[in-house]
Amino acid sequence: MCLEFPMMLSEPNRKQEQALTDILEGMDERDDPYRLRAEDADVLAEIGRYLFIQRTKVSVRLSRSLAERALTAWERPEELDPQPLPTETAEQRAARHFAGTLGLIGLCVQERGSWVGDEVIVSLDAWFVGDAYRAAHERALLQGLSSPAE
Repeated sequence: MCLEFPMMLSEPNRKQEQALTDILEGMDERDDPYRLRAEDADVLAEIGRYLFIQRTKVSVRLSRSLAERALTAWERPEELDPQPLPTETAEQRAARHFAGTLGLIGLCVQERGSWVGDEVIVSLDAWFVGDAYRAAHERALLQGLSSPAE
């Protein structure tokens, strides 16, 4: 049985809750770093909206091995791809999202890839590049690397 939070509070806890509410209401907005971060996230979202209408394709090189694995993900029969679970965790949701991005990179390789020796040159949308960076960062694969200077 799921009870709503206020119903579970005893009388002393209600006093503690009111004291906390009074403190939070008296806080200056500058005292809450998460409020500032939320505002920054809103600005980043606005930048994303502004960029969305621009061309965001990037020509990149992938190793043959990685390109072939992306192609395999794209060509995988749909019935082998698990559907979202009604109670999936944040990690499961992220893995499903990244797997979908890998498949879409495979589609780009299939449709626009140009094989040159042990690499493929392909134009990818910045969404896919960003997801690849995020996946690499979350798995600590970027440690010790530096981006080339332009």
